[in-house]
Formats: sequence, C-alpha cells, structure tokens
Amino acid sequence: LWAIIAGMMVVVVLLLRVGNSLFNREELLGSTIDQLNIRGFFRRIWRYTRAVDADGSIATSPWDWYRRAIPYSLRRIRTPLLVALAVFVLAFGVGLVLGQSPNYQIPLPREDDFVRAAGQFREFINVPTQTQAMNTILWHNSRVLIGTLLLSVFTFGVAALIVPPLTFVVLGYMTGIIVFSAGYDPLFMAAGILPHGIIELPVILLATAASLHVGIVVTRPPQGATVGSVWAEAVGDVLKLAAGVVV
Repeated sequence: LWAIIAGMMVVVVLLLRVGNSLFNREELLGSTIDQLNIRGFFRRIWRYTRAVDADGSIATSPWDWYRRAIPYSLRRIRTPLLVALAVFVLAFGVGLVLGQSPNYQIPLPREDDFVRAAGQFREFINVPTQTQAMNTILWHNSRVLIGTLLLSVFTFGVAALIVPPLTFVVLGYMTGIIVFSAGYDPLFMAAGILPHGIIELPVILLATAASLHVGIVVTRPPQGATVGSVWAEAVGDVLKLAAGVVV
C-alpha cells in the first residue's frame, strides 16, 4: 500500500508536468493542436513497428528489421532500462534486509536436514512436468507484463516501477532467509532461479523498461511534436521489442 501511495504521488506530479508542457497558448490560438484520428494513429503505430530509424524508414526484410530496427528501439529505451535495473536492484536489497530482520524471518532447518527431507515434499505438492512448468511460467509472466504495460499507459509508467519489482523483493527476501539466516550455499538459490531466470530476468527487465518508456514518453514530447505522434512511436517500439525479443 505504501508503494502504491508513493506511485500515486509521482503520478500527480507527472500530471502537473504534462499539463504544463502541453498547454501552450500560442499553439492553441494557432489551432496547431493534436487531432484525434484513430485510423491514422494505428497506421503510424504500424509504420513505427517496422521502422529502422528516427525518420521512419521501413525495413526491407525480416533480417534488416532484426539487424536495424531492434537495436534502434533498444537505444531509445536505454534510460528506462537503467532506471528499471536500478529499481530492481533496490527492490532486491529491500527484500534482502527484510529476510534478515527477526520480525520477518521464517525458521528453516539446517541445510543437511533440509536436503534429506526434500523428498517428502512430493507427498504435499503436485510436481509438474516440464511442459506444465513452462506453460505456468509463460502464463504467469504474460499476465504480469501485459497488465504492467496497460497500467503504465494510465500511470505514466509508474506501474512499471511498482508491479515487476515486487518479484525482486521476494527474491531478495528468500535469499536473505535461505542464504544468510539459514546458512545455505548461495548455489542452492542459483540452481532454483537461473535455469529459467537466465532468460526470464532479462526479459522482465526489458519488458518493464518498454512499459516505462511508453508511459513516460508523453510527459515531455519533443518541441513541435504532438502527443499522438510520440506515443505512436513509443507503442511501435514496444510492439517491436515484444515481437522480436520478449516473446
């Protein structure tokens, strides 16, 4: 709840910033305001999804699209990537501190006892097959990342810095309890996370940065550009990275 309150305070500040940056009396008197054109908006999104540079040049082939369009969009979200990475590290650190706090610790047996007792968990849980495990991870991550993207549109990207980092708070908390409090080998945690996390964690970082980018880009459009044009380009970047990298 405190994280949501902090996020809403940021949204209020960004709303004021958007109003201040978009309201221009001279432009309003000159009627050079953004017009609602749904069909043209989707055409711009489709064009920017295939664009390989800032001029909107269209890729000539799938290989050209991967070779030029994906790096171009990655460069455009470079700052959101760094921000998301910093927030993830901070969230992991918060979880690590909580995991070592006596008020939040869960007592665990020593490592040797736990290893001998591990086989007994099969009596209480349904061990999934590889396909079931993959489908579960894919379905869970898809819901979280799509939900984060939709919420980021309406919260100027703030949701991207609240929802996905919760996962890293949990990871930090588990690391604090298992490694530092119960004395387990850090490789125990690595073996539980890295087999799928080596792909999953960079993908979550990339998707979070893309969501932050599409939400924050409208707060300060470039001089002479309309909100519709900059947002269409940002959505094109998101679709490009989603189809070309994340999925």
